[in-house]
Amino acid sequence: MSRVDLPSHRRTDFSASLQDEADENGGSIRRRVFAAFFLLALICGGIFGGALYAVYDTVSSRLVQWHMEPVLRMLIASDQDARRFSGGDEAEHDAHFGGKLAAAMGVRLYKDAEVPLPYRPYTPERYQLTRIASDHYALSFATDDGDLYVIEGRIEDFAQVGAILGRVFGVFFLFCVVLSLASGAVLSRQLTSPLLALARRVREGEPVSASPLCHRKDELGFLARAFARREAELSDYLAREQAFTGDVSHELRTPLTVLRSGVEILEDFTRDAEGMSPARKGAILSTLERMQRTGRDMAETLGTMLLLARRPAHLELRDLDMDELMAAQMDFWRPVAERKGLELVFVRTAGEDAVSAVGNAELAAMIVKNLLENAVRYTESGYVRVELEESGLCVRNSAPPLDEEARRRIFERGERGTSGASSGSGLGLSLALRACKHMGWRITCESDAEGNAFRVGFGRRV
Repeated sequence: MSRVDLPSHRRTDFSASLQDEADENGGSIRRRVFAAFFLLALICGGIFGGALYAVYDTVSSRLVQWHMEPVLRMLIASDQDARRFSGGDEAEHDAHFGGKLAAAMGVRLYKDAEVPLPYRPYTPERYQLTRIASDHYALSFATDDGDLYVIEGRIEDFAQVGAILGRVFGVFFLFCVVLSLASGAVLSRQLTSPLLALARRVREGEPVSASPLCHRKDELGFLARAFARREAELSDYLAREQAFTGDVSHELRTPLTVLRSGVEILEDFTRDAEGMSPARKGAILSTLERMQRTGRDMAETLGTMLLLARRPAHLELRDLDMDELMAAQMDFWRPVAERKGLELVFVRTAGEDAVSAVGNAELAAMIVKNLLENAVRYTESGYVRVELEESGLCVRNSAPPLDEEARRRIFERGERGTSGASSGSGLGLSLALRACKHMGWRITCESDAEGNAFRVGFGRRV
């Protein structure tokens, strides 16, 4: 079987990948800073525009009123002089009234009943200015005698000033937006670039302590130094763990080999022994067989634990012939099931093509072994059915169905079954789950009225 060259993301640009991942999830700090600066520009521009308009409105109103008040006072004085000159004669008064003077000055004069309702002042002896348009105003005044005067006219200069101020504000607002976006882009890059560099070091396994960020005096430096301290602690822990694993492997494998060899010698000696009763010889051979099987299981478990102690990225994965692997496991467990009175059935639903999967041979064998052992152990009567499919396998048994809580906890470390003649260590299914995760496989537990089923998906296919 040839080795499978799996694609690896470790050779990609981590900074770009991290930035893209953050952008896709909508959590990019760079994008948030950029948006914050843009929003700040809009808010500041709106506040400035509102303040500018308020100032312009107040100043222009004061100037317009300052410009129109003398005109209105002159027209009121002209009206009063005309009234004194006419001596109460209404026709004479109208002939000398200041309407003609108002027209000559470019304004329109209203008096008393002629005054439109919107222009009527609220308080006597107070001037009231009403803006009709940007260049169109009305100034009202009520005397103590009850006379009401209003002049209405246009002052185009203020409209021009307003247009100029509008253009100035537009240019200023656009400048603020562009400046904020540029500042946001620069600041966000300066803020996120060190974080991305730190993340790249962490993901690629480079020492964080060697990063220039550790020498910074700001919050980024504090974060980098915290990572460096944690990295040193983890490195020390991993060194102790690796040393322990190596010591265990060396110190256990050798005694197990010696014990298995001794058991084989004892088996040969017992079979050739003369003068020993058949019953005694059978009991000794049975005991030696159990010791041999236990030693073999311990060696396999030790090998599995050492494989699971490795990082998944360092695990050697190959093309696995699942037909061959299943045949070996079925040959081993069929006699065990028959001694317990169980029917062990193997069904192949994958068609004529060979079933292959990408994985580690030792871990795959351990998964199948633990599933079969679990099924045989906790099934008192009935059957154990193994189905090999193109995308995975399924181990069914006729044991009492598990409830939802039991199915949820079945793969937890130390979780033991309660049915069956004996209880296990609670590690078999937990190890099977860990092995599946290491190889990118999937394992689930289902229950129905007929029993329980454990499904394993092979993940990547050849």
